[in-house]
Parts: sequence; structure tokens; C-alpha cells
Amino acid sequence: MFNRKLINKYYRYAYSLCGDQEMAYDILHDVIERLLRSKSSKDINDSYMFNALRNRSIDIWRKESKQNNEPIESAPLVELSAPTFEDIMVDKSEIASLMAKLNGEEQSLLYLHVVEGYTVQEISEHLESPKGTILSKIHRIKAKLKNIANRDITKKEGS
Repeated sequence: MFNRKLINKYYRYAYSLCGDQEMAYDILHDVIERLLRSKSSKDINDSYMFNALRNRSIDIWRKESKQNNEPIESAPLVELSAPTFEDIMVDKSEIASLMAKLNGEEQSLLYLHVVEGYTVQEISEHLESPKGTILSKIHRIKAKLKNIANRDITKKEGS
């Protein structure tokens, strides 16, 4: 049913959703355990698994957000530096801070398209959504990231 390649693919997706190795293992474990307990485990495909992983990560996030009552003012501020010509390598913290400004669906789409290298058609099939919708969402995500990055650069130049 599951081979190492599939498990790794699903783990990477779970990790992209939560950003924590242990949490990604827990999410994947929960989904596979529930799947094995169900009687309809024969009709499992990537689309089903991606949706199940995303839904489980949302459940865990909601549960944790109810328990975490830390005021937002105490959260550390994340600043992006303006990329220079000499900076060919992109700093992981910059990517993480940009990704944090996207909602879960946007992060998921960007991960599947950019990191995993899925085509828009493949993403459309996995998420069971029209190709045109996926294309427009990716376009809006890119525009949003560009605006956020430009705003951060402008703030740095102004200070």
C-alpha cells in the first residue's frame, strides 16, 4: 500500500504545512493510522492523502491555537533584508518569514508547485480543483509575496 517513496512524499508535504519535523511525523502517523483502521483503504490516492494531511494539520493547529493564549505583542518580529546582487543564495529565514505571511492553502499550493515541482495540471488533479483556479491562485500568491517583499524593502530603506 505505502512504500518508502510515498511515505517520504507525504512527510515532506506534512512538513511544509507545519514546519516542524516532529509535528509532521505526528500528522502523517495519525492520517495513516486512521486510514488503516478504515475499511475503504483500497481507493487511496495522492489527492486523498494531501487533503487528509492538510485537514489533520488544520485540526492540530486549531487545537494548539486554543491552548496558546500568548499575546501577539510578545511574539518576535521578523524582518526581511533586501536581496543584493551578491546574495545569490536565498536565506532560509527570509523564505520562512515570507511563507508565514501566507495562509495554509497558499503555502500548500506554493509548496506543491515550487518545491515538489508539480505541474498546475497535477496540482489540479491532487486538490480536485479546476486548472484555471489553481493558475489564478498561484498568480495571486506571487503578487502577494512580491508586494510583501517590496513593502519590507521600502520599510528598510526608510529607516
